[in-house]
Amino acid sequence: MTEAITIAAIFLGMGSMVALPLAVLMGLPTLAYVARGWLTLKERELELHRLEVAMRIRDSHHLPHYVDSRDPEQLLAWARADAEVVHAAVKTRH
Repeated sequence: MTEAITIAAIFLGMGSMVALPLAVLMGLPTLAYVARGWLTLKERELELHRLEVAMRIRDSHHLPHYVDSRDPEQLLAWARADAEVVHAAVKTRH
């Protein structure tokens, strides 16, 4: 009986010597692939959010002629500057 347990332990140890490095070698690239996909998804969600904000700004405000309505960066910069001007005007009234 003890010989069977010894043989089973040896085979289990030999199997884990192969299985564990193999799992690591296969798991790490898979993890990197999934993480890269998740980061790409988050970047695209952020870009979509920026485009939605730009669309709302374009639809609800009268833009100056120098702001490109197709560029979300310019729209957001203009919105921030406009908000700062409004905030400064409110501060001076009080």
